[in-house]
Amino acid sequence: MLKKWIDEIRAKSNLYKTECWKYHLSGNVIELSILPAYLKQNESYRCSVIAVGQVLNALSKKIEKGHLNFHIQSFPNLESPEIVAAIRTGEKNEFTGNSTWKKVIDSDDQDAISMIYKYAERYQLDVQKADNLSQADPNKEIPFEDYPTWLALYSRFNNPFTWLNIGYLKECLRYDFSNSSKSEQLRIIDFCSINTKQYPNLKVPENKFIQSLIGIRSMNM
Repeated sequence: MLKKWIDEIRAKSNLYKTECWKYHLSGNVIELSILPAYLKQNESYRCSVIAVGQVLNALSKKIEKGHLNFHIQSFPNLESPEIVAAIRTGEKNEFTGNSTWKKVIDSDDQDAISMIYKYAERYQLDVQKADNLSQADPNKEIPFEDYPTWLALYSRFNNPFTWLNIGYLKECLRYDFSNSSKSEQLRIIDFCSINTKQYPNLKVPENKFIQSLIGIRSMNM
């Protein structure tokens, strides 16, 4: 089943950036690693790790729906940065505390902003409302006007563990807003296709790193 599930994810190449990572399956363990071409520059490596975070989250959901549990080991060998994570499956109750994808809010009455704040807390990110963003985008590459509310996500550290958490968060939000009535309510900018250096007017708190901008079209889910 693991091969079936990971191949289903790889079939969605645009969503999960399958050109930048590969997997190795051995028994009940899948190892995910970055391809050599994407290790050469920090930005390409960052975006590849974010993609693997999304993959891990999507795969976790499939594993739990298959009535199994799992354990994720992130960066098992720090001397080999290409190996991002290994995920091992097991019977229910064999592992605990490993679900990365479950909703943090069960009520449909909760709004998107509350959901983002709760996910950010889970993944050790800070959230701040972003104002006057249109002035920070002279090239009009980001549709700031299309989303009345924007939140900026910051981190204390700018390292691969942080980038993996960005991927987890992205996939959580994508899953929660995946149905047709909600899919257009969020726009997530992770600065992979758009470089933060192009936006010097973005106000970043001292000793923080901006990781993402999230535009919200509707306050309610």
